[in-house]
Amino acid sequence: MASYGFTLCKLCAVFLILVTCSSKTAPFPTPISDDIFESQALAGRHLLQAKQNCPVNFASLNYTIITSKCKGPSYPAKACCGAFKEFACPYAHVLNDMKNDCASTMFSYINHYGKYPPGLFSTKCREGKKGIQCHHRHHA
Repeated sequence: MASYGFTLCKLCAVFLILVTCSSKTAPFPTPISDDIFESQALAGRHLLQAKQNCPVNFASLNYTIITSKCKGPSYPAKACCGAFKEFACPYAHVLNDMKNDCASTMFSYINHYGKYPPGLFSTKCREGKKGIQCHHRHHA
């Protein structure tokens, strides 16, 4: 019976560690999910599912971080993805929320100012299953 209590104790400890690591205050980097790239493509399919307005005013942001580094005609992945991460990672917490229109709004402005080909960042800036790895603190 004593080994059962010890196993239950181990199980509780593992559960607490997992809960702590998955919380928003955990010290792990927040990735930008690959889902944000699909938000632009799926925007027309969800007419009955109205999204909330984005809490970030992407219209007032400075896009020269991207437009000064990511230039055609070759659009080098290293320069474009680095600039995209520098711009977008501070907003990963709102960009990953598929209940709002932040991702589609941000991409609208990026494409407006940069005149980029469709799908440029989604094809060049993939870093794995979880999306783009961000190591920046997010803006409030």
